[in-house]
Amino acid sequence: MLETDASLVTWRWHEIPSGPLTFQALRLAPHRLAYLDYEGEISGGRGHVERKVSGTYAPAVSPDTDSLIIELDAVQLRGHVKARHLQDDLWEFEFTPT
Repeated sequence: MLETDASLVTWRWHEIPSGPLTFQALRLAPHRLAYLDYEGEISGGRGHVERKVSGTYAPAVSPDTDSLIIELDAVQLRGHVKARHLQDDLWEFEFTPT
């Protein structure tokens, strides 16, 4: 989840990269900003939310963009991410740790 002015831009990653990695991920619908601080069950039996990584990123992300190059700064995930929209909700990410 990446925070924007109005919502969280969100993808489903299957793992947190520990080294250089290129992988695909599904973009999810924007989430409410309240999910930055929420952990627990999601209503309607839709699953569970658990924070795995928290930190900062730059530059700012627009929810309407089709490609990203950002710098992540978190204890659990520090490095450069290149992301590009492939088709529909499918994106490709390239992570390079720093």
